[in-house]
Amino acid sequence: MVLALLGTASFGANGAHAQQDLPPYPPALSQELSPPPAAPTTSAAPLPAAPGLALTLMPLGVAATGKPLPPGTTAALNVIVRNGGPDAIARIILTARADGFIPEPTSAWRIEGNSLVAELVRVGPGATMERRLVLLVERAALFPGAMNRIAIEARAEGGPSASAELTLRTADCAGAYHARISALRTGALQTAKNEADAIRKSDPAWPRSRSFPTTGARTGPIANAERLAAYFLAQGGADAELGRDPLRFNIIRWASDLTAYSAQPMNPALCSGAEQFVVRYRDTIAPTSRRIEATRAAALNALDAARTASGAESGEDLARIVRRAIETAGLKVSDETVSPLAGLSAARASLDPEKKPTAAQMETLSLTETAAVLAEAAKRVEKVSGAISATLAAIAIAAKETCTCAY
Repeated sequence: MVLALLGTASFGANGAHAQQDLPPYPPALSQELSPPPAAPTTSAAPLPAAPGLALTLMPLGVAATGKPLPPGTTAALNVIVRNGGPDAIARIILTARADGFIPEPTSAWRIEGNSLVAELVRVGPGATMERRLVLLVERAALFPGAMNRIAIEARAEGGPSASAELTLRTADCAGAYHARISALRTGALQTAKNEADAIRKSDPAWPRSRSFPTTGARTGPIANAERLAAYFLAQGGADAELGRDPLRFNIIRWASDLTAYSAQPMNPALCSGAEQFVVRYRDTIAPTSRRIEATRAAALNALDAARTASGAESGEDLARIVRRAIETAGLKVSDETVSPLAGLSAARASLDPEKKPTAAQMETLSLTETAAVLAEAAKRVEKVSGAISATLAAIAIAAKETCTCAY
């Protein structure tokens, strides 16, 4: 059913108010984030009911893109009437019915009940005439929205008739995106905050010193890895650097800005610039990400050194490397289900003063312990990194899946 026609003054006031609600930023959504436009879902082929008269509907502008039309958008189409007969046709009445749209006032169309009506005085033989129909999307369902049908009939007084119809999709893309990002505050973003707090705290289960001290001189990546392992042992697995400025402020500011973004009121421009927004906040959290990446890189370097020292195969996991090092040194672990780090601590307790491992075996145990310490540390910081990535990915995915309207 076509809703009541808006008054010209009333419609202008509402349009001005809508523009005042729009924020001055962000920029329009880039083509990389937006899905490719679909072909318009129209049935514009003329359907003449009698010889001589044909009717075609041609969507214009955003209505021709095939993308859903959001609230506040005007959909324009040309109604083309063609007289293919040898004689002129006089007084052709056009009757339009549009579901889900409000007609914008024009001099060419008038409201009659639930329909729009226009009149063509005369169409000569072989000639065509057009009437432009402009419809306003006042409201729409959340994405993916609904298909709205527009049907038009052309009927000559006492003569031939023709009809045509097309369908246009309407959807509240910005409303759907708003609903998705609002859920971040209790989902991925809250997880990121929780993990950032947890990484600053010591784990009572962590050993506070090495079971197998380093031996000999260290250079290159393994020297840095062992320094970082000693740091994590002293901190009980915590990364205190993430609890001190400037990294503490970096995380707090990042989370605070994203909280404000996800809690903002709904506005029609919310979909705009989502890709740039994600890039911006990935750059904002970069100092924290670099600290996390340093721990991850050190853990990989230590694992490579442990593999080499123990004669492990490429790709062999840390648990097997640690078990082999313990067994080769003649030590024991009563519970093989414990973590590599806990297993090394237990193996140290089984050391027989009368049967000490060789220097080479102690070297292998020391390198595997460095790898085990950093592997546990990497697990903790990975939780922070994963929560940060999940938050930004949720924003990007929400925009890609919902911000598909014609803007």
